[in-house]
Amino acid sequence: MTVKAQVVRQAGKGGGVAAHLRYIQREGTSRDGERGVLYGAETDRADAKAFLERGAEDRHQFRFIVSPEDADRMEDLTDFTRELMTQMEADLGTRLEWVSFQSPIQFEKMAANRTNVSPF
Repeated sequence: MTVKAQVVRQAGKGGGVAAHLRYIQREGTSRDGERGVLYGAETDRADAKAFLERGAEDRHQFRFIVSPEDADRMEDLTDFTRELMTQMEADLGTRLEWVSFQSPIQFEKMAANRTNVSPF
């Protein structure tokens, strides 16, 4: 598995985070060439605005691109991503607010905000 991680410092009203979510939801980012659809731990259609509101006080956002070696043989990476994020929460000992979407080139891109922990 290949993982690319980026820590983004949130400035101001989260404009960079909002722009990033708009970017990953733009036309042509889904496997079928349509707009990317965000999903989360418990929903197949996550609300980007609600995600932004929940993370508004966070100083940082953690972004991940996850590409499993056998992604081309996986019909749907959603369950894999949910299991991965559940394991991350267990390893970190905290709940993560996160959203993700499936890319047409067999990877998952996620944005996560930490919750229930002190800021850095």
